[in-house]
Amino acid sequence: MEKIVLACLGTYLEPSGIFGVLVETECYGTDVIKTVISGSHYSRAHTAHSIIHEVLTSMMFEAFLSKFPERLTELDALQVNCQSKELTSEEWNTTKERADSIQAAFQDYLKERASLSQSFDYWKTYVSDLFPIIRDLTNSLRSGDWILYLSAIERATSLFFFFGRTNYCRWTPLFLQDCYQLKDKFPLLYDSYMNGGFVVNTTKKGSGVPFDQALEQCYNRPAKVSGGIIGVTRKKEAVALWGIIKHKKDQYVELLEMKGDVGGELSLHHAFNPSTATKIVMMVQDIEEYLQKVCSPLQDQVPTLTQKHRRPSAAADLPKKRKQTSRAPPSKHANLPPVATVAPSPQTSTAPLHHDAPVNIHNRSVEEFQRIYHGVVATHRY
Repeated sequence: MEKIVLACLGTYLEPSGIFGVLVETECYGTDVIKTVISGSHYSRAHTAHSIIHEVLTSMMFEAFLSKFPERLTELDALQVNCQSKELTSEEWNTTKERADSIQAAFQDYLKERASLSQSFDYWKTYVSDLFPIIRDLTNSLRSGDWILYLSAIERATSLFFFFGRTNYCRWTPLFLQDCYQLKDKFPLLYDSYMNGGFVVNTTKKGSGVPFDQALEQCYNRPAKVSGGIIGVTRKKEAVALWGIIKHKKDQYVELLEMKGDVGGELSLHHAFNPSTATKIVMMVQDIEEYLQKVCSPLQDQVPTLTQKHRRPSAAADLPKKRKQTSRAPPSKHANLPPVATVAPSPQTSTAPLHHDAPVNIHNRSVEEFQRIYHGVVATHRY
């Protein structure tokens, strides 16, 4: 379902040209960007949308701080307070209230700009409404949060209807209905799901995946990677041998990977690795610099109202001359008779009547036509 949501987001952003910016900044190639737009490549599409969201949010917040410089001073003070390790409960509550006030002011700024510019409203819809769906859906699966998962699925249902995903429009509401009834019908299963039992948790933190995806990553992965069963299916002996040793081979590979760094990067999800985070930060900076040089997507497109030229006050006090109207041209149909207001009475036909003429059917007499008709019908009877 995540790939379908990514495909919907790609369809929403494709007309804007933002994916062309990813190609121009050499973040993705011309062929790879197609898989990002369609959502067929899960990892690349998810990373691309995360980068786009980060770029847009950063540019919006910079515009907010440039309009309200006093908020920048408050933000610097908050950063200093958050870096302090010794905060009392009262100081923490004060810091939280100040952060909430800045966030509320930022949301009000976004609403105000969106009401004035259709372009800004387009990007705000993606940042505030659409991207949080895939973000919450992914986080709920990786962390095993059942309530967040249902919330994300419920919000994604409107995307399926809007972008014409027929099968998901048909079955997602029924799926949600069954999920909401778990607490009453299957309380044990509901308790298991509330504890994260609807996903498979691996040894890495934040790496929970659905059961079907876990099956592909664990059971079927050794057979599909390099050196797997692909290419040897014509030999029955090779297939039988691989079915016996593939699980052991996978265990040895995992053991060798985890032996070198048990508590380091391999114990986290790859999205949280320092190398991945550094790469994404560099890509965000390149895209933001490119947009600032070429054209910012947040530019206002509000039509400017031009004022009409007014006459000086001295001319306004002068008496106005009466405007002369030209005489209407004579009608071209002046010689026509007047239109009658009485409906015409019906008149009898003047055509001569032929009472003595015989009746013919297709220039034949009635008797001759009947004889031909019965002869044709008789030939088709059984």
